[in-house]
Amino acid sequence: MIHQYRNNGYNIVMDVYSGSVHVVDDVCYDVIAKLSGSETEPTAGSLKETGVKIDTKKTTVNIDSKSGMAGRYSTYDSSLSLSGIPAEPGTYPVSVTVTDESGRTVTSNELTFKVYSTNEKLADHIARAKEMKPSVLFLSYGMNDVGAQNGDADGFIKAYRPVIRDLKKSLPDTKIYVNSILPTAQIAIDQNSVYAKISEFNQKLKKLCEKEKVTFIDNTELVKQEYYAGDGIHMSTGYYKEWVNHMAEVAEL
Repeated sequence: MIHQYRNNGYNIVMDVYSGSVHVVDDVCYDVIAKLSGSETEPTAGSLKETGVKIDTKKTTVNIDSKSGMAGRYSTYDSSLSLSGIPAEPGTYPVSVTVTDESGRTVTSNELTFKVYSTNEKLADHIARAKEMKPSVLFLSYGMNDVGAQNGDADGFIKAYRPVIRDLKKSLPDTKIYVNSILPTAQIAIDQNSVYAKISEFNQKLKKLCEKEKVTFIDNTELVKQEYYAGDGIHMSTGYYKEWVNHMAEVAEL
């Protein structure tokens, strides 16, 4: 999901999924606005005003084939989906090339897609939480593990249990809340059947939380079909507002 705005003469584009912030030229800014249909400031160079039409069949995602991944960009909701299994942890630049019906092309700035090893990223998060010593800590892990564990819910619980116990021991005064894994849309299940097991993952995750005496937050009922991005996995900003409010309500913040 892309958000964009102008500030002090700069064209700023924010990618919600990666957290990347980019400064782009006027052409890229207007192309992104056209593709995303976002509510951006009207400009003299707006693609809507000039009547430029995008050739969706010639819109491509550029990513190193050695990464082991392929990309798909949706001109409908501006979502960028990557599929495949990364060859190895590393940093992979991703960009989108758009072609209009006159054959003119423009390529976006590169977004950096970083692939962590599971332990590396999790260890970084845990270390930061310990340093901050928060009064309340919300955990939200599992979606990537559904695929990484090849649908093995017991393997996921086995890996999650020591994380919770380590945090409880290191942060005895912190209230820990564990978020459920969000269900995916049918399109994601059709592409990878392991996502059909998310309900089983959540059932076992809830039991783990009960045993470890931490609070389990079930966010399943918050999900609406309209919130799904093109890949059927990620969510639009509409969901995240409800999610934050739900966590705050459960934690009585």
